[in-house]
Amino acid sequence: LWTTVNGHGLFYTALWEGSRFVNHFEPVLFGLLPLYALVPRAETLLVLQSVVLGLGALPVYLFCRERLGPAMAVGFAFLYLMSSALHGVNGSDFHASALAVPLLLSAHYCLSAGRLRAGVAFALVAITCRENVSLVVFMMGVYWAWRWRRQDMLSLVHTRTPADRRFLVAIGLSLAALVWFILSVNVVIPYFAGSGVPPTFERYGNALSNLGADPQGRLLYLVQVFGPLGFLSLLAPGVLLISLPVFAQNLLSSLPHMYWITHQNSALLIPWVFVAAIEGMTHVMGSPGVGASGLRHRVLAVLVVATSLFALLYSNSPISVGRRVPVITDHHLVVRQAIEMLPDDAFVFTQSNLFPHVCHSAR
Repeated sequence: LWTTVNGHGLFYTALWEGSRFVNHFEPVLFGLLPLYALVPRAETLLVLQSVVLGLGALPVYLFCRERLGPAMAVGFAFLYLMSSALHGVNGSDFHASALAVPLLLSAHYCLSAGRLRAGVAFALVAITCRENVSLVVFMMGVYWAWRWRRQDMLSLVHTRTPADRRFLVAIGLSLAALVWFILSVNVVIPYFAGSGVPPTFERYGNALSNLGADPQGRLLYLVQVFGPLGFLSLLAPGVLLISLPVFAQNLLSSLPHMYWITHQNSALLIPWVFVAAIEGMTHVMGSPGVGASGLRHRVLAVLVVATSLFALLYSNSPISVGRRVPVITDHHLVVRQAIEMLPDDAFVFTQSNLFPHVCHSAR
């Protein structure tokens, strides 16, 4: 963003020299330029990411309140904020895909509440965060098209009323997301990359073989994804199908960090793991108007303990076991002084942990 604010386009220098769109199409970055221009520091993006991810607790609360009541909604909002996957995303530098988490949650909630325009708007903004988000939105549209068509068919049987327009809205959203993905991976990214295939596709050359490699690591990843919510998400497989492209992306990759819970690649799983868990608990224990509220609260208490344990053991958050509190040493002070001595127009070649401190310079 610094290069863009200073008139050099989305020129990227951390892992390669060229456009940021060489690997990922993330036009949402243009929307961040005004804020970044006010405070052109890496910290600006890190704070923004933390705030945006935290806002995801609101749609989690709203979605859960309508199904399990306000007390359970507060509990699930807490579980969201304590999620080890969420902490992993937030602690893994800044990634535009993380901004899609509250947008997807908001889109799903609005569609479930019948607020079609708001739901579509949130979904369309979400696909600008990264090209693979469009696959998730495509699946979300398919899910709602199926669910609403099923409701319409039941309505026709019992009341003989005509189907409403929700089905067409869901299909239109899916088609728009699919077109966006096709254009992103076949036109935009190849144009900036100078090749016919997006560079990230190379990690899936032997997808089935990749799946068989490190089975323990991949199994642990699935436990880390579903375990904090007591595997309740598995009770709503229809919702989980929305996340199928993301599970495929992470588990079929040749890169081990794709299925590390402490990395950012789990971002697009978080909304659907929580939505599915809420739906799963609703299927099993009923709506807030039904009895067994004491049982729901006991289950919630178990989930709070499980989520806290996973956050302590597996996350990279400040509360995790073994996490060292950062301490500024004499070495850090010397590095800071050395950075301050760099001329504004100097070419700098540095390691990744120092890059955020020098990226807001001309070179």
